Amino acid sequence: LIVLVTGSGARAVGGTYDQPVPQVLQESLVLEMTDQNSQTVEVLDLVSGHSIATRQLDVNGLTSFSGYEFELRGSAVNHDKFTIQANTNPSGDNRNLNKILTFQVSDTNGTGSGGFQTVFNNIVASVGAAVNSNKMSHEAAEANRDAALESKSEFSGVNLDSEAAALLEYQQAYQASARVLSTARELFQTLIDVV
Repeated sequence: LIVLVTGSGARAVGGTYDQPVPQVLQESLVLEMTDQNSQTVEVLDLVSGHSIATRQLDVNGLTSFSGYEFELRGSAVNHDKFTIQANTNPSGDNRNLNKILTFQVSDTNGTGSGGFQTVFNNIVASVGAAVNSNKMSHEAAEANRDAALESKSEFSGVNLDSEAAALLEYQQAYQASARVLSTARELFQTLIDVV
């Protein structure tokens, strides 16, 4: 509040304020490094380019002005400028990537499930166990088949065509299980690489 009084008569000034006037935050600012040695930055109005404040960054690169807190990471040189304004078109920011990165370590599939890496490892382990179980079942089935063929050959001739077809069927089942494991590994590796 500034009051100017002129003249030589009796003077009296009075005033009251019910509430403090709220400080309006600037919508658009520019932070300019003016002295990199002393870490001095100038806060400028984006529209007019006028200086609003001068601040020094602390050892962590932090300073504040009018309700804003600024953190400068890395090193800036004289005349580097950083524009601060409302994000009216958020499609180009990094919020989605940050969300994905939190899934890397957070419980992805419920409490205690772990992040992407843990879920991927669990899936690989379960598919690997299923493939190994199928392999052992395949070997046991082959042993049973060989025993049955031996018993059959004692009483009758051996049908090589049906035996070859059965063997191909087991082989294809084993290859399909191996391909499922390979595809799962490729998908999850691609997902991890993207993150």
